[in-house]
Parts: sequence; C-alpha cells; structure tokens
Amino acid sequence: MIGPGADVLTIDAAGASRVLRVAAGADASLSGLTITGGQVDGPGGGVLNESAALALCDVTIVGNAASNHGGGVCNSGGDLSLLNVRIAGNLVDADAVSWGGGLYNDGTLTITGGTVSGNHITGGRALGGGILNEGLLTLTGASVSDNSSEGSAGGIGNHGTMTLLAATVSGNSAASYCGGVANQFGTAVLINTVVTGNAAAFDGGGVRAVRGTLTLTHVTVAGNAAGGSGGGIDTSDQSTVVINNSIVAMNSAEFDPDVRGAVAGSHTLIGIDPGFVDPAAGDYRLKPASIAINVGDGALAVDAGGAPLTTDGDGLPRVADAAVDVGAFEYQGPPDPGREDPSLRVTTLQDAVDAADGQTSLREALAWAMFDPDPSTVTFLPHLAAGTIALTGGQLWLTGAIAIEGPAGGLTLDADGDVDLDDFALLKWNFGAGAAVPAAAGAVDLLTATAVEPLRPHPLRRGPRRARADAATPSVFDVLAARPLL
Repeated sequence: MIGPGADVLTIDAAGASRVLRVAAGADASLSGLTITGGQVDGPGGGVLNESAALALCDVTIVGNAASNHGGGVCNSGGDLSLLNVRIAGNLVDADAVSWGGGLYNDGTLTITGGTVSGNHITGGRALGGGILNEGLLTLTGASVSDNSSEGSAGGIGNHGTMTLLAATVSGNSAASYCGGVANQFGTAVLINTVVTGNAAAFDGGGVRAVRGTLTLTHVTVAGNAAGGSGGGIDTSDQSTVVINNSIVAMNSAEFDPDVRGAVAGSHTLIGIDPGFVDPAAGDYRLKPASIAINVGDGALAVDAGGAPLTTDGDGLPRVADAAVDVGAFEYQGPPDPGREDPSLRVTTLQDAVDAADGQTSLREALAWAMFDPDPSTVTFLPHLAAGTIALTGGQLWLTGAIAIEGPAGGLTLDADGDVDLDDFALLKWNFGAGAAVPAAAGAVDLLTATAVEPLRPHPLRRGPRRARADAATPSVFDVLAARPLL
C-alpha cells in the first residue's frame, strides 16, 4: 500500500477497532500514510503483526490504544521493519500487566530513523513507555523521547536482545524504576548513543541493569535524575555492565548521582563534566578544550561484532585527530591549543574542572589517570602541603590502578557535613567501608565535619548504604600515601 504522504492520507478507526491486522504468513508493506484512532481490548491498537513480514516507510502511527501490549504497534513473532516511522501519542491502558506504550516486540524488529515519542503506559506493572522488547531489536539513528510509564522503563525496556546505534533516548520518565533504558534479564548494547534528561522516581534515571548483560561503547549518559540511586546508571549485583570510551556525568540522585553498583570497562569519564557545548540546551557535543578529546582507546571503539567504528553519533568520522574521543560525539579536529596537557600533578586546592585555566585540580588529575593504561600515581606541588580540598563537586571516582601520594605535611579532603561513604570512594574501594586505615606521614586525610553513625538501610535498597552525620565530633580517615587504590 503506497500512500501520497502521512500528512495527506489518514486511516482512522475512530475508536471502533484496531486499524490494521497483518495475518501470519503475509508479506506486506505500507508507506506514506497515517494510522490513527485504533482502539482494541487486546494487543496492537494501531497495528498488529502476527508472524508476518511487514515493512513500514514514512508512516505515522498516532493516537491509538490497546489494553495490554503495544498501544501503537504490536509485533507478535513477526519480522517488522520501520524506516522513518513516527510512533507518537499512543497508549496502553491496563490495571495489571502492560508492556510497550508505543511499540511491543517479541519477533524481529528493525528501526531506522524516525521517532518514538509521547507514548504512555498505565498500570502498576507497566513496562516500556516507548518500547518493550522481548525479541530481537536493532534501532539505528532514531529518537525515543518524552515517553512515560506508570511502572518502570519510561523509554525502553528490554527482556530480549537489543542494539541501539547512534540513538537518542531523552526526556522519558517512570513512576518507579528507570526513566530511560532498562535492561532486565536481556542482552543490550548501546553504541554512539546519548541518554539524557530521563527521570525515575526511584533508581536508575538514565539506565538500569537488572541481571542480564549491558555494554555501553561511546555513550554519553548525562543530565538524568533519580529519586533514589543511580541518576545516570543503576546496576544490580546479578547484572554485568561494561562501559568503554564513554561519559557518565552531570546526573543527579539522592544517592550515587552518576553510577550505583559495579561496572567494568575502561577509558570512561565518571562524575566529571568534560566540557559539553551546551548541556542546558541538550547539546552534549564537546567543546574545543574538552578533556574528553583524544583520550579514548581505539581498540575499544568497535561495534557489537567487533568491527572498528567509522562514525560517531552524528555520522561524522569516529576518529578526527590523533586519537579517538570518549562519549557519543567526536570533536571534529584537534583540541584547542590552549587546553592543558594531561597531568597527574595537582597544582591547586580548588575542586574545579577547567582544562584551559592553567591549573590541574585533584579531580582533573584523577580524570587524566583514568585514561592511563598503566598504573598511575597522582602527586601534589609541595606548597599545597597541609592544605584542604573542599569537595564541592561531589564524590571522587577512581577507576584503574591509581595511587594518590600526598605532599609532605599531608593534605585534607573535606566533604563538609552529611556524609555518603561514596564521597570517599578511595577509602571504600581500597580498604572497604568502615575498615581501619593506618595513618602515615604525608598521608591524604579524608575529613568530615561531623562524626559518622553506623550505616543504615536505605528504604529503596537492600542492605545498608548511607552514613548519616551527627554534629558532635570531627571524624578523620587517613589514607596511606602512595598505596594503590584498586
């Protein structure tokens, strides 16, 4: 069926039935039309594809509703291809189990270009405001935005096998867990993708992994929010999460604003603003002086099959200068000549990240150390001895083999008040929370302005994670100088 254009031809069921049902064994294609007004007590309010081969091109699927799976489209065991298709404003309205407000898949689904936006799913067990995948999903160059779930996975939920390439997942929300992308028991790979501006009432603002395997390569996870933990990424103990050549920064949560849980991988900036062009406007490309330029590992810049990546999230060359950048977007050229050279020697007590100010803060030195494949030692100029670094930028993240060697006379890191032990990642990762740490000359002290009570369980977590403060007595932890932290 070839229509004159989605803005010219509309097929409207006017709420009386589903719009289109494709029977098993069929081989069909549609283009240039709008599907709307479908409503059904069952799956697929707009389109139900039952074990058929169906291709949609330049089609709009808007304003349809179903009672369980796939408000806009339900691909039930079929082979569905979407090219420049808009799936918007669809609804799954159910009291119990409901999956895929915009689109549900348990077959093979290929999405190229287009948008999945403004879809909604109701019910306490709702999953996947935009998309719920239980089959094989490959999404390339598409946007999944502004969808919502009254349960979990506001943007995309995955129980199957999923690959996102050069995708944008933004502005989605969930009334419980995971605003953006939720991988639950499945296998998910994200490459050259941006996950931004998503929100969850509980854990996992941007990405959440519950069992299964999740791999992020050249992904930017920024500007997401969670009411509980893991504003950027939240992981469970049963999941495997690998993050390479990526950026996870500028997220917010009550606890663990950027990452909660164990993650593996290399050459990733966590918890540090790398110098985005305009994050307030949603532009997460890199400024000319960004510390994320030329610091990635080319051997890790590969697709799901292990082939070298040739393009970035904009379709521009993946390597544009001496080395690959980290994050979804490659800066197209060499860094600004005014950018400081990478340095592991701290020259200031300020807790700032500015690669063009002529100073190297502790936070910057740790960032540079993250990109060093060899064990690194961070040192300080002698005149910083007996000084204090107020951690105004939140917790410090350490990945790889890193040692911090304080100046003679010592140094203090001060979190100033109510303490989350994650603010002292170097203490916890090296010695374990609550472990006794020997003092030594030239040590780096971790100072809080208050004493710390025993750990308490957080209401949204299993087990204790948070340490509260009591305004009575200072508490000082000494970290032995020059001792490897991982």
